[in-house]
Amino acid sequence: MAKITQQAFAAWKYGESFNKSNTRVTPEGGVFLHGNQIVRVTPDAVLVSDGGFGWSRTTAERLRPWITFSRKQGQPLMGGNPYKSGTWVALTHKTW
Repeated sequence: MAKITQQAFAAWKYGESFNKSNTRVTPEGGVFLHGNQIVRVTPDAVLVSDGGFGWSRTTAERLRPWITFSRKQGQPLMGGNPYKSGTWVALTHKTW
């Protein structure tokens, strides 16, 4: 896992601000990549998304502490399930 991903996840986990290079974390639990939100905390769930701009290696890397991203026959999968760009996926279990 990349150092910046580790730092961002630690900030998220402890409710701290973080801003380095293309990644920003807010104390409220928002994680942003290139200004696009990829992690959102609600009272009921932690939600993850690709930010609506399609998958990249960097997006997959930043989301690694929360969920896995892969492809099968060109179809993007999030947590092993088919994924449509721009949608939010609620995490069903804590991986942190």
